[in-house]
Amino acid sequence: MQSKDEAYDIMKTADFMEKLEDRFSALEEPPAEKPEARDMAASAEAMPVDEEPAAPAAPKAAPKAAKASEPVTRGDLDPDMQDMMGTTGGAKEPEVNYTDEAVGLFKNTHGTEFDPKSSKDKGKLENMKKMLAEDGGMKGRTPNQVALEFYRRFPES
Repeated sequence: MQSKDEAYDIMKTADFMEKLEDRFSALEEPPAEKPEARDMAASAEAMPVDEEPAAPAAPKAAPKAAKASEPVTRGDLDPDMQDMMGTTGGAKEPEVNYTDEAVGLFKNTHGTEFDPKSSKDKGKLENMKKMLAEDGGMKGRTPNQVALEFYRRFPES
């Protein structure tokens, strides 16, 4: 049995490299001639000199390529996939504006009244509106519970 070092030494020899190149060259296929070039050469020989060659026909588009470029619609998906993608249930729920609710909870959550001129307060209010929208409102929680949840989700506020 050969050691690893002996095997590596054998692989570095010129004889080994030559055999390896022979094997790989046998695997390589010569580049195929384009069929269009052969057809054009044959037709050029058969055509009289005074005639103009005809314009090549437009290539036919593959139906798969055309289908792939079209957007997928809900009807293209089976019902299980529609459930996974969240595309079932035709109409979306209307978005609720939680601005008034967030302004009402602002003092309890942050200890000060909302200042519309303050960029920090605006950012805090946006985070509160985002949280309320994600939760679907207060969901029966007290203002203190909403404040605790806010600081769990947005500790930097």
